[in-house]
Amino acid sequence: MTSQLEIPAKRHRFGPKAASHEWWIQRIKSTPGPKYIQPWTHLPEYHLLTLKALAELDYQVLGKGVEGAPDDPELFEEGEYTVYPVQIHHKPHWLPGLVTISWRNFQVWSWIGAVKALESPLSKEADTWHNYLDLEQTKLEAVEILGIFRPEHINTELPADIEWELVAIPAEAEQTPISSIEFGIPEGRLYRYLNNTLNDPRPIPVTSTGLVIRKKFLKLYIEERLQEYLALGGTQELIIREQFQGIKIADPFYWNLWADLAEVRNRYTIYCAQEHIDPVEEDTASVASWDTQ
Repeated sequence: MTSQLEIPAKRHRFGPKAASHEWWIQRIKSTPGPKYIQPWTHLPEYHLLTLKALAELDYQVLGKGVEGAPDDPELFEEGEYTVYPVQIHHKPHWLPGLVTISWRNFQVWSWIGAVKALESPLSKEADTWHNYLDLEQTKLEAVEILGIFRPEHINTELPADIEWELVAIPAEAEQTPISSIEFGIPEGRLYRYLNNTLNDPRPIPVTSTGLVIRKKFLKLYIEERLQEYLALGGTQELIIREQFQGIKIADPFYWNLWADLAEVRNRYTIYCAQEHIDPVEEDTASVASWDTQ
């Protein structure tokens, strides 16, 4: 059994393949914009702190119909409505240490960028704070972070012990590929570009004792990763992908369960405890029967 799916490195005649990781990087580098904060040095510290505070207030209240907020229903004609992007309120376990920006600023900056891309109401202060943080090196770091969700990530080299587990996986587990897991995606026109399965022919991961991890849990786990993707830049990417209508490009979202095996197993242990499941007692049950529970 081949443990890694080989994806050929296809290129367009005049540049990287559309929507590939390299393409997103080149898009940032070819777009004019500030690389450093120097243009904003004329603003006093108090002004910057005010902008930051109001941007974080928008992050907290927009989309909730707060009276007087930029999205107050009283400000719009009947029948008009606004859409706000997904938020997350935790720092993902997979997120590396940020270099160009703090986690909180990255969280708010990503969300405001999605609000602007959706052309939803936003305060002028939040817009200005986003522009203050919207530097080339920050955008490049964001693209690198989102690289973990691209199909190219399936070729991530696994640690030797995980590679061995994948090769030596029980025969019954091989019959259930990761691609058979169906997960939910948000409703709305923008999300039609999302796939509800992972293009991964490898077997579903197993516990450290060799038991197949339940698909019900993996569905929830992947949906949580999808929320993180959308909240940290994926929404903007989906909007940009609309220019590729009619062109076959890679799926926008992928998650490498085998590369994330330690966290998957840890979270599965917690899940089993919360659901009062004892995987050891289910050892003789078939994979099919597990998926119905």
